[in-house]
Amino acid sequence: MNHHRPGDLYRRWPTRDVPNIVILRIAGLRMSPSGGRRWVRRQTLVFALACLGPALLAAVAIATGLTHKRDVLSHFGWTAFFVGLDVIAVAVHWWVCRLFLAVSEDLDAILTPPGRTAVHSWIDAKTSRGRQVRAMVIGGVLLAGGLLTADTLAADGVRGGDGDSLFVAVTSYATVTWSGVLYGSSGYWLLNGGRMATVVSRRGNVKLLWSAPARTPGMEKMSSAYRLASLMVSLGTAAGLVPVLSWAYSGPQDTSVSVVKWSVIASTLVMAAVFSLLPQLHLSMAIGEAKSESLRKISALLPDDVPTHQVPVDEQTARNIELLAMVASSPSSTITGQTVASVILALMGATVPALAQVIF
Repeated sequence: MNHHRPGDLYRRWPTRDVPNIVILRIAGLRMSPSGGRRWVRRQTLVFALACLGPALLAAVAIATGLTHKRDVLSHFGWTAFFVGLDVIAVAVHWWVCRLFLAVSEDLDAILTPPGRTAVHSWIDAKTSRGRQVRAMVIGGVLLAGGLLTADTLAADGVRGGDGDSLFVAVTSYATVTWSGVLYGSSGYWLLNGGRMATVVSRRGNVKLLWSAPARTPGMEKMSSAYRLASLMVSLGTAAGLVPVLSWAYSGPQDTSVSVVKWSVIASTLVMAAVFSLLPQLHLSMAIGEAKSESLRKISALLPDDVPTHQVPVDEQTARNIELLAMVASSPSSTITGQTVASVILALMGATVPALAQVIF
């Protein structure tokens, strides 16, 4: 069994874990021991060419007359849009790494030895390159399959004259497949990042402030990080939904298209709600357990009978009563008004593309 010391979590993340984030490695992004950004320029250039390549080929096709001028928007516009999504995906990966680095020092301070071992083991497993690559391949296949489905429905006449809004060629498949690869990684970290709260909140893995468990710095920072991450996820998801819903809302509303449209919207809302709330619920369980333990210990110091005029309260008992009241009045959960607001904003962000299609 590895014996990790306090501070190891912060020290390992920049130089050991960030290079194991496959997307950042492909993009040529590294992190210095102090948390700063470093570039591997050759890798970054190759990554940029991979992202821009399909859009550049589309531009060449338009300039050389290989495609009709009326197809400029459909052939180049949404291809370029996916390039923007690629940049967003990489930026979010990097931002989340920086966010975790900012949390890691305070989180490390509240971990017990078993908790420290559990967290390090969890990180070792989740930064496995094989697992990440599998998720990326699945993402690429799903997005390419989605485009094939859209193209098939259009060919069968379901979408009417969709040639003006969706141009499908080799460059189109290259674009969405590459974006699917990047968003497959985003989905992998979205699912597993939320589960980290489960590891941290298991019984015996953290030691919180006995007087106000919810105010423990590591717990407060984790809760705040999840709130920020949920907002970022909702914005990234909203951006990714734009081309899907634009296709689904244009043209005749066939049953199969309606199923696709509402399935995407419903799954997006569920995902946003689960990622926003589930980690907070797990952290709150750990806080509630620590608070209950403090109340039990203080209650054991109080007399069995209620004090009366005949049996006055001594100084120590009065102090214990004050401590009991202080602990009892401390927050029992990380789910506060800020959390509720972040959940609402996350859900709103996920539904903005759908609302925009209805209104406009």
